[in-house]
Amino acid sequence: MQNENNTKDREIILTRILNAPRELVWQVWTDPKHIDKWWGPNGFKNETHSMEVKTGGVWSYIMHGPEKDFNNKIAYTKVEEHARLEYLHTDGEEPPQIFFNAIVTFDDLGGKTKLTMKTIFHSAEALRKVVEENGAIEGGKQTINRLELHLAEVAGKKEFTISREINAPKQQVWEMLTKAEHLKHWWGPTGLDMQKATVDLRPGGLFHYGMTAPDGNEMWGKFTYREIEEPNKLIFTNSFSDASGGTTRAPFPGLVWPLEVLNILTLTEINGKTILTLSGYPVDATQEEETSFGTMHASMQQGFGGTFDQLDAYIEKVNQTA
Repeated sequence: MQNENNTKDREIILTRILNAPRELVWQVWTDPKHIDKWWGPNGFKNETHSMEVKTGGVWSYIMHGPEKDFNNKIAYTKVEEHARLEYLHTDGEEPPQIFFNAIVTFDDLGGKTKLTMKTIFHSAEALRKVVEENGAIEGGKQTINRLELHLAEVAGKKEFTISREINAPKQQVWEMLTKAEHLKHWWGPTGLDMQKATVDLRPGGLFHYGMTAPDGNEMWGKFTYREIEEPNKLIFTNSFSDASGGTTRAPFPGLVWPLEVLNILTLTEINGKTILTLSGYPVDATQEEETSFGTMHASMQQGFGGTFDQLDAYIEKVNQTA
């Protein structure tokens, strides 16, 4: 393993607090039946040939991409069960091309896990190349996002899902979902008037908005974008907010509600119309918050149904005046 010191100019470090116990995170990272379901960036599918997670063991797999397949070989140089993986990642060819060394640590946070993934390249130029040409940082973030989704599925989170057919092509629906000048006309519960809206459509960017109720009370909310795949998919967390964009608790007395909900919104076009599907579940939530979220599914169906009614009406109005 390369010396961990003096590598800052040639390393990528990604961290994430995962809402799952360390033993479960370790399991889905070291078992082919799990890791093949989430390993790799968006649009890629993993196929493990063999996997032996131990010091001196090897994981061989093919990453099936949208346009080509990629052979991969991971040689484990140090394995500490539930705590640490160190490995050398190559292309699996003979002679191999060394891609990078990696250190993955799993820190127990009492039912949650702090994941830290460090990849160390042989030079700063090699790092620059994979970041600029291959999108290595964004690809790593997408992979961890997919891990989060798989963990939620394995843990049996109370996921909320709603689908709706929108009478418009996918590209137009995408614009309605991602541009402030459109969102302010339809997003939000029926009866609330959106007064302010800004959109910074990029991973880490926000859709931040303020709404006014008929009684004059003001309420703020925000999306924090994680993945953007135009015009097919948005992954984002949504939460209540304040005027400065901070994250706040639900402003309703007595309501136990998660601080953030992770949402996956997909668009599929069929015969000129768009099937919009929204799925969401709490992240970093207490058991009480998850239970509350689950009991509110019927109310959420009604609320989102009204919101999508407003989207339908707004699109019809836009198309009539075009």
